[in-house]
Amino acid sequence: MRDIPFKEVTVMTRRAGVIKGITSVMGAAEFILREWPGNPSERLDLASIALVKAYDGEISPDIARTTFIEAAKEADIYIDLPGDL
Repeated sequence: MRDIPFKEVTVMTRRAGVIKGITSVMGAAEFILREWPGNPSERLDLASIALVKAYDGEISPDIARTTFIEAAKEADIYIDLPGDL
């Protein structure tokens, strides 16, 4: 299965004090499915849809990355590093 890279997004995981760098469309989708520590939300749904669309080539990976960041911010798991946006 191919993957589509994007600029790293750093998030907190369910494990206390453990962070993870997400660097691709597939990595973000897998994180949502397996490790997302927050509750379901409309922003999380939008991020999931955007990731599928990016994988299918319907939108750019940067747009999917931005929606993933917005969902992570809402879940309070986004770690804002200099130069992330």
